[in-house]
Amino acid sequence: MILRSLCAYYNICQRIKLLANLVLNRIAGVDETCDFVKADFMKMPFPDNSFDAVYAIAATCHAPDAVGCYKEIYRVLKPGQCFAANEWCMTDAFDPDNEEHRKIKAEIELGNGLPDVRLTRQCLEALKQAGFQVVLEKDLAVDSPLSWYLPLDKSQFSLSNFRSTAVGRFITKYMVMALEKVGVAPKGSQRVQAFLEKASDGLVAGGNSTAVTGLNNNEYQIERGKVLNRIAGVDETCDFVKADFMKMPFPDNSFDAVYAIAATCHAPDAVECYKEIYRVLKPGQCFAANEWCMTDAFDPDNEEHRKIKAEIELGNGLPDVRLTRQCLEALKQAGFEVVSEKDLAVDSPLSWYLPLDKSQFSLNNFRSTAVGRFITKYTVMALEKVGVAPKGSQRVQAFLEKASDGLVAGGKKEIFTAVYFFLARKPHLDD
Repeated sequence: MILRSLCAYYNICQRIKLLANLVLNRIAGVDETCDFVKADFMKMPFPDNSFDAVYAIAATCHAPDAVGCYKEIYRVLKPGQCFAANEWCMTDAFDPDNEEHRKIKAEIELGNGLPDVRLTRQCLEALKQAGFQVVLEKDLAVDSPLSWYLPLDKSQFSLSNFRSTAVGRFITKYMVMALEKVGVAPKGSQRVQAFLEKASDGLVAGGNSTAVTGLNNNEYQIERGKVLNRIAGVDETCDFVKADFMKMPFPDNSFDAVYAIAATCHAPDAVECYKEIYRVLKPGQCFAANEWCMTDAFDPDNEEHRKIKAEIELGNGLPDVRLTRQCLEALKQAGFEVVSEKDLAVDSPLSWYLPLDKSQFSLNNFRSTAVGRFITKYTVMALEKVGVAPKGSQRVQAFLEKASDGLVAGGKKEIFTAVYFFLARKPHLDD
């Protein structure tokens, strides 16, 4: 038997939420095995040692006393079994003396019906005080490729989060105002809607304190990146520096994290590149990268393999493409500890090279299909002939096609991967 802890942000919504969950269970066809009990998780109506597992998602953060709440969960859980939870917490970056930080925290608490939001380490300490052994803990926001607060961010626009955008909020505001005026919405709905917006802004601000510095040696790409940052509304926290990653213009121990996507494979010397990254990274912090590599299936004595490798290097401006194991060795020589590494192409349900494969057809990869390439070839030829495209454009287009063919052939023969991932850590000074 498994216990899931639920919560309602507002007491007036508890009954509605309970009924809604019962309806969803029925729709999902699990109403015979999943049920609900209306009760307080600080004093649960269950005997000791009742459940085989307990889990809570954004629920126990509403408890006025974490230790008391965890003790009650400990009581109803069978010995030797586990409690898993997703908690809302302040991180160690929160500074109680910082006025902006305090304001963000207050907005989160007010709009989400939370008591004093605890630090992550306070949750861990409360678990131990309740009698639990902590098996695993992690802030999943760290190293996540997507920010958890994106669906709430009014600067982001998509149909799925339309209600959270500036336009969606504007429409919602005046709809609530009209509905309250004609008596359909209860009195005070505008006030509730306003502080829910504040709560959302507080969550986004609390999760969005990271500043990102992009490093690139191409002026055009930097200018394009700045435009895209402005469109995404992150131009105040994300910036670029034009420089060489083999000799970065930053002091030692500058960054809390470093990541590279299909970038450091262009380094003429992997060890020296990784050493420079090691230098600017703070002790105890991590470097994550996606590298382009030859796999162990590559045979340097195989003429076809050598031809594929040469096409990849020529068309993508790469030096001698390294083997995956050479990347790992270079990381260790640079001083890193390798935390995790994997060729993500192995066991993947979709091949990484599909968008480049001219034998595949879809509207998304039309330019890479045989028909798309034919149209592109003669369009470039015509544009070069009339002087719109610079001289040599046809030659560039031809070797880019060769590069694409090399990538696809390398992927199909499993001698090359464009999705080799590793996570490496710079040791603490006292390690």
